[in-house]
Amino acid sequence: MKDIVALSGGDAKLRLRGKGSGFVERDTNTESPEPLQLCISCPRQDGYNIAVKAAEDLLRRIYDEYDKWCIERGKSERAPRVRMTEKHHVGELPADPPKRRGGRVAKRSKAAKETPRNEVAPVQDRGQPPPGAPGVEEIERQIKARNDARRRGEFEEADRIREDLRTRGIVLSDEKGAHGSGLAITSWRYWHD
Repeated sequence: MKDIVALSGGDAKLRLRGKGSGFVERDTNTESPEPLQLCISCPRQDGYNIAVKAAEDLLRRIYDEYDKWCIERGKSERAPRVRMTEKHHVGELPADPPKRRGGRVAKRSKAAKETPRNEVAPVQDRGQPPPGAPGVEEIERQIKARNDARRRGEFEEADRIREDLRTRGIVLSDEKGAHGSGLAITSWRYWHD
């Protein structure tokens, strides 16, 4: 992972999350029950693209080696396919993201604030809805209600909403340290058991 971060220019962040990751979610203080996933983020589009390509290449090499190992031993198992979903923050991104020092983001100069910003178009592959899955509007309404409950400190209600969506084939993923409301901090996708 350090090599991938270095290839991206040092700005990318890679985090394993979900079942088996050992990553403890901030709001529940437990590992998320959703499927294991590698989350990649980067403030620069070119760094993000490099990190995604490097991670995909690494996974494909590992999966090819696993498949060859299974064939050599006469096993019917095969590596899972690489499934990628993306959530881009729609809006304005700085042309040159502020550098971090001592945990704080440096303020942008007046000239930097006047620099045109690029908009990133959202690309969302949420998979196929399972039978009985709620509609997109209801999912987004539930996500907003859940995040409002979290902000008020009503974590039992937030957990109830998350569990209700999960039983209906929707898994949620909260962006660690994100600010905003509803879909700005929580993404979702369909899931089949």
